[in-house]
Amino acid sequence: MAVDIYTIPEAASRLGISPRRLRRLIGSGAIRVLRAGPHIRITETALSTYQSRPQKAVQP
Repeated sequence: MAVDIYTIPEAASRLGISPRRLRRLIGSGAIRVLRAGPHIRITETALSTYQSRPQKAVQP
């Protein structure tokens, strides 16, 4: 079974957000990542899990 793994720019593009915003989500623990030394990779499962979570409404 193959697992799709993305770099930060690739994953950010799939989510429609900036790489900087994705790094903030990773730092807050909202998205789980794989770390191998200085390299960060995000699985398709982690992206799907994040996308399926209810989003908080933004107050004006």
